[in-house]
Amino acid sequence: GSGDGTARVWEAASGREVARMTHASTVSAVAFSPDGRYVVSGSYDNTARVWEAASGREVARMTHAHNFGGVYAVAFSPDGRYVVSGSMDRTARVWEAASGREVARMTHGSLVYAVAFSPDGQYVVSGSWDATVRVWEAASGREVARMTHGDMVYAVAFSPDGRYVVSGDRDGTARVWEAASGREVARMTHGSRVDAVAFSPDGRYVVSGSMD
Repeated sequence: GSGDGTARVWEAASGREVARMTHASTVSAVAFSPDGRYVVSGSYDNTARVWEAASGREVARMTHAHNFGGVYAVAFSPDGRYVVSGSMDRTARVWEAASGREVARMTHGSLVYAVAFSPDGQYVVSGSWDATVRVWEAASGREVARMTHGDMVYAVAFSPDGRYVVSGDRDGTARVWEAASGREVARMTHGSRVDAVAFSPDGRYVVSGSMD
């Protein structure tokens, strides 16, 4: 995804361009579907779009608020049927990937910068500049848990078993939480904002990347 307004699929071994998908503004987020057949892209043009990876054909277009609706984060559900997007319009939304139909809308107090599905696809976690991380039911948008940071949240991820969430904050902390309760389990401190977080495949470890 690029500031030139395109998302592109390339052959990993050769660098050959396979498909080019065009937005009207910067493409800020991209993800493959689990089966590799589709790509979802999010753009400052207020849309998230699903494309055929091999051809670049647009399959579905999902639109956030027309004013200040830029999309910062996207992800496919584990079964590939749904997409979640996070936007400057203060919402995270779940959509049908094949049709673009909105399934659920979850509202924060500020822009939503990071989103992820749980491994079973039943839940969504979102991180916002309102200093909260929230877990929601994907099908209904019902809030399950709310975790409060000291500043804007830039990154979120579920553990492989879905029991925990890790988040990164502008206050320089990465934190692990119980997904069901919102209880803080561990706190790791950097010298500047934490932009990226992930769990190891066995769930025992967390990696965080920071502006420090």
